[in-house]
Amino acid sequence: MTRKALVTSTKRAVGSTTRVGDAVAEFLRTGHTDPLYPAWPGSRFMERAERAEDELTDALVAELWKRAAGKSWRERVQVPEDMTAYTRSKVEPMVRGLFARAEHEPILQLLERSAVIVTDDTVEPIVRASGFLSTRWDVVNLYLLSLDAEVLGDGRRAAVGFSENFKSYVTPQYFEQREPFVDFLLHECAHVLHDARLETVGLRPMRSRERLVELEFRERETFAYSCEAFATIAAGRSSVEREELAARLRERRPYPKSAVDVAKVEEIVSEAAPMRNGWKHVLERCAPAERPRYRIERRRAPRALASDAP
Repeated sequence: MTRKALVTSTKRAVGSTTRVGDAVAEFLRTGHTDPLYPAWPGSRFMERAERAEDELTDALVAELWKRAAGKSWRERVQVPEDMTAYTRSKVEPMVRGLFARAEHEPILQLLERSAVIVTDDTVEPIVRASGFLSTRWDVVNLYLLSLDAEVLGDGRRAAVGFSENFKSYVTPQYFEQREPFVDFLLHECAHVLHDARLETVGLRPMRSRERLVELEFRERETFAYSCEAFATIAAGRSSVEREELAARLRERRPYPKSAVDVAKVEEIVSEAAPMRNGWKHVLERCAPAERPRYRIERRRAPRALASDAP
């Protein structure tokens, strides 16, 4: 190699390294990166993508442990040993109230597997197994927030939990919640019910029902917050006790006005409180005004050819 070619090659390598460093820094700061990964060397996209995702994830994990050093949640909160059983116990009253008996078990199996607890033992495997870089970034921030550690970016995307693809990620911070009408996990499982199709849990689609629950589009948050609230109210042993709990909800008003029509949620659960199965009323108040009709594709046996006839 000539001296000129060597200098040019060295400049390219330094430039590439600098660009990669800038891309990594940008990802750690914002959770975003160019999906074409132009900072990484390689003539083929898949080659660049694999290298970029590995390096970005390694940098993210290193930053996680750097910020989490010396911090722990274990002294202040205890988490369930069996998260599947815990989640099932949370959602079972809702499922039994909303669905026919034959549908209970497949829907419960979907929801009980949806909760993922992010702890110091699970956070790195979850990050490395997540399909999207943005999800990996969110999981790290979620865990850092639970430790009261410095979060990535400006903190706007930090939360006590988030959901994606029928999975709800929560941290030990979730188990510190003391507000009786607030339950992030149950709220997100209610969203799974309107996101998941019947065939997702092995049930046959119907002409009037394609998803586990059919909702008016604008009432999705109303339904989730109403389920979240009614889970506490439904635990009352009598209609009088349930109505007293509904009155407590109206006093406390724990839900953000920017996210949902709080007055409507209070109205729905107050109406449902004295009923034997108020869950059905919650669903009816959030259902479409007109019952949808879906095309059901049926497989027909092929007709016999003339030559096949006896």
